[in-house]
Amino acid sequence: MNPAMRIASARRQSGVSLIELMISLVLGLLVVAGAIGIFMSNRRAYAGTETLGRLQENARVAFELMSRDVREAGGNPCGKNIPIVNVLNGSATRWWTDFRTGIRGYNSGGLAGSSPGTDALEVLSGTTDDLQVISLNVASAEINVNKAGGLTTGDLVMICDYTQGAIFQLTQVQPSAGKIQHNPGNTQTPGNCTKAFDFPLSCGPPNPKSKSFTQGAEVARFSATRWYVGDTPNGRALFRTTVRSSGGGAAPATEEIAEGVQDMQLTYLESGRTAYVDSASVADWRKVTAVRLTLTFEARSGTERGQYLQGTDGKALLRTVSHVVTLRNRMS
Repeated sequence: MNPAMRIASARRQSGVSLIELMISLVLGLLVVAGAIGIFMSNRRAYAGTETLGRLQENARVAFELMSRDVREAGGNPCGKNIPIVNVLNGSATRWWTDFRTGIRGYNSGGLAGSSPGTDALEVLSGTTDDLQVISLNVASAEINVNKAGGLTTGDLVMICDYTQGAIFQLTQVQPSAGKIQHNPGNTQTPGNCTKAFDFPLSCGPPNPKSKSFTQGAEVARFSATRWYVGDTPNGRALFRTTVRSSGGGAAPATEEIAEGVQDMQLTYLESGRTAYVDSASVADWRKVTAVRLTLTFEARSGTERGQYLQGTDGKALLRTVSHVVTLRNRMS
């Protein structure tokens, strides 16, 4: 091979120059940086969408469950604003036995356990199960009903007709015989202080003229609920405390309903008024016909509790949502 051919062959076999390599690396880094930027942008967009979706879901759950309770406030199968006597022991010291108003609000941290500056709400009602009285024997504290299935000894229930109602605890249930009893004593907690259903309450032996519910009176399950915003290790959340008719039901149970609820403000509309007012300005809770619920949610992000989505100011993104609920049992 002559010298000219060797030179040409060497040129054809020469590698990439250093400048070409550097240019290739820079172009590659630009492509990778662009891909990473797109990935991070999509990730932030997905996280933001997921977080707002979680916020909307929390709002939907909170308003749906609260609305169910508020609609039934003060309700019973027999009529609105009838006098209710409570024969449970210690009824004056237990919030869940005071049925005089059916609904009561607390302003700016006024309820024990609620976060400072937040409002709270108590709701009591009696839900119908189509249980009707056949006969009642005051002396034996025995009530014959059309059916006793589903009732359990220790349940808290209400009996009523168009003139009066009474709240008591079942001390014995005989489903096959269709009989329930409400004897006084300490066999249940809290127990009944009397067999009689006289209004006003008079604990002790019944007199010959004690109130006797006749055929056609209704027996209903008793329900009491508290709604409030409380503090947790991961921030504030919406809580519900319930006392329902279930095997005694004397121990209130509290559960967290929705995380990230930072504030709850409640205003009330009374019959005859045109403006909503806070709890301190309610003249008569028995005349409250509607409640405006206003909840402030913090947009929590990620799978770990306590994380939140930042707004343009660098602080947690907040959303405030309002909903008006009408008390079904207070409407004419």
